[in-house]
Amino acid sequence: MHTPVFAPLPNSPCFPRDAGRPRRPSNTGFTLLELMVVLALVGLLAGFGFKSYQQYVLRMKRVEGRNALYLLMQQQERYFSQNNSYLPFDEALQAGGLKWHSADTPAASAYQLQAAACDGDDIRHCVKLSAVPGSAVVNTGFHDPECGTLTLNSRGLKTQAGRSEGKTAGPGSAVCW
Repeated sequence: MHTPVFAPLPNSPCFPRDAGRPRRPSNTGFTLLELMVVLALVGLLAGFGFKSYQQYVLRMKRVEGRNALYLLMQQQERYFSQNNSYLPFDEALQAGGLKWHSADTPAASAYQLQAAACDGDDIRHCVKLSAVPGSAVVNTGFHDPECGTLTLNSRGLKTQAGRSEGKTAGPGSAVCW
């Protein structure tokens, strides 16, 4: 067996301690490309999340409008049982203490509520309740182009006046009612 005549010492500059290990660069951090990829992914996820959030808020506002119409119809039926007539009203004519907005205050409300006689009938026999989204006297920032104005009459007919107009409550209007 042959032994080398000259062998470097283990701690000498010719034989460094970390020989055989991969060298790390002296500056640690992220490259611009890595940061751009991460920002693009975060932006994409935020975009999907914001769209979902907007749809959720829209559905909850519709629930607010529907619930306000149901509550108002119960009050109208109670009034009818005592007076043998329904009560017309809007924000200008606040009759019988009926609430003309869908939430606790007009500013927080998404819908303005109104009551009038059904088309082609008298107020004594039929009342049509309407929930108008984002009118001048409630939250003007709320708009619902899909459903528009929600209506409910004392005969149980539910309609809407948005892009889904003309579809009565049932399979075609599940989005609104």
